[in-house]
Amino acid sequence: MLIRLAIFVFSSALLIAQGVPSWVTEPKPEKGSVDSKQALRAAERDFSGPALEKLTPGQGTAGFAYATRRESLPFNESTLVIVGSVDSQQPYFNRSHSAVYSELNVKVSEVLKDENFLNGEPTVTVVRSGGALTLKNGKIVRSMNVEGENHLDLGRKYLLFLACKSESRACDVLTSWDLTSGKAVPLAIGDVQDLQRHRSVLAGMDESSFLETVRIAAEKVSKAVKAAR
Repeated sequence: MLIRLAIFVFSSALLIAQGVPSWVTEPKPEKGSVDSKQALRAAERDFSGPALEKLTPGQGTAGFAYATRRESLPFNESTLVIVGSVDSQQPYFNRSHSAVYSELNVKVSEVLKDENFLNGEPTVTVVRSGGALTLKNGKIVRSMNVEGENHLDLGRKYLLFLACKSESRACDVLTSWDLTSGKAVPLAIGDVQDLQRHRSVLAGMDESSFLETVRIAAEKVSKAVKAAR
């Protein structure tokens, strides 16, 4: 059973233990136009609130951080499970301009589960709340409405368990593991807590052993699903 933790904070004070990703604090120019898929993603991230570009300096918006306790390897919940690296990022307004979200481009190096989503594509778009935009008039708007876990950053390698939407061609992160150091480092709050309490059997494993364990788990899940049909 999922346990949802919600902590309401002001965006200016939203400091998560994992640290704020660089793309939340480092602004990028506003993109001039968006395509139909990006418009759908903006709608999926929409919520009511004041337009950020209309706020005066010093004004902020209330936001929240949230985290969901899941299994360490949530294959059954995931549309897509991949190993990949974040190679670029672009921030966008949501539909009502009440927040900024970011689209992370992840280059796929291995696919462990795919429910007919990738279709051979070498990259996948991962959508995360938060980001910083430089508007055409030079004003910088920043949204610190970030998820309270699974903070992904540019140039890093991850194992990602993703929930994807075929209409918008975008994915949300369910659980992630950072593999950049050659070790399995948990980024989901439940797995971080297990590590701190010395209950994790996966955290700290070398990358090759960890991924082999994940592949074995993926095969078991696949066989169980086929047997149930």
